Amino acid sequence: MNEKIFNDNIRLLNLTANFLNDPVDIKNFIKEDDEFYYKVLFATLIGVDLKIDSDKSFFYNYLAPSIKKLDVKDYIDNPYIKRIKPNNKTIGNIKLEYESYKPYEAFIYDSTKIIDDKQILSIGYFSEEFKYLTIKEDNNIWMLLTPNEINTMAKPIANARGKVLSFGLGLGYFQYMASLKDDVKEIIIVEKNKDIIKIFKELILNEFEYQNKITIIEDDLYHFIDNNDLNKYDDIFIDIWRDVSMGNIHYQKIRSKLNNIKCHIDYWIEDNILIYLLNEYYFRHGFSESISLETLKNKKLALKP
Repeated sequence: MNEKIFNDNIRLLNLTANFLNDPVDIKNFIKEDDEFYYKVLFATLIGVDLKIDSDKSFFYNYLAPSIKKLDVKDYIDNPYIKRIKPNNKTIGNIKLEYESYKPYEAFIYDSTKIIDDKQILSIGYFSEEFKYLTIKEDNNIWMLLTPNEINTMAKPIANARGKVLSFGLGLGYFQYMASLKDDVKEIIIVEKNKDIIKIFKELILNEFEYQNKITIIEDDLYHFIDNNDLNKYDDIFIDIWRDVSMGNIHYQKIRSKLNNIKCHIDYWIEDNILIYLLNEYYFRHGFSESISLETLKNKKLALKP
């Protein structure tokens, strides 16, 4: 890692985060349905000037590889999306309802990739509307099922086997997909929000083909960890955070508690959380050495957010 790459990584994060958090209706600017045209338009809208050599290099090395046109069919054929189609429902301050990505709206669809120390984002868009299911708490989206959730849970689902312990329920996507596997015998879900549990039981669980594999325990993750033997499980999946900044707080605390657990453990968006920590590490310690995510994980660094 060198300082220029670090600064370009941070620049990419800042420019795209500002744009994605306050999106422009790109459809109004689209003149042709071409992926490269979209990338150039996106660059223009976030202030990257391709007439400037340094910006042109930034575009080809960082921004262009970060953007991809997606196909709606790759996601609507997902087993959960094809089968689980609940109606809108409100219980307490929890609301289950649908939102959508507009045609050409940019969004994060997968984890960040590191290539030669460059942090390449996964920014996607569809050329048609894409509807997705959400859970809102006090009208703020807390959980959703978009391409990002589908892609970032693919590995934990593939790893699930035997007796699975799952922290965080959400829309039940991980649990549904894991339950379809022959080598998954039981899934114990720990969820502390009783309204989310109620919505799940009323509107989603009934559509599971293998409901007999599912057990739900209303409890807090930390209380459950402190009062139960986790070594009796074959696999653990932890997903109690909404995003990287929130995940970083819990991730380090939970990992310190689970140091002696022998079974396999997956943390949702762990790579993105580690990249967050990696950037913190370089910011604090300089660029004298390059550190991989695996090395960073094994260092067990305690970097306060």
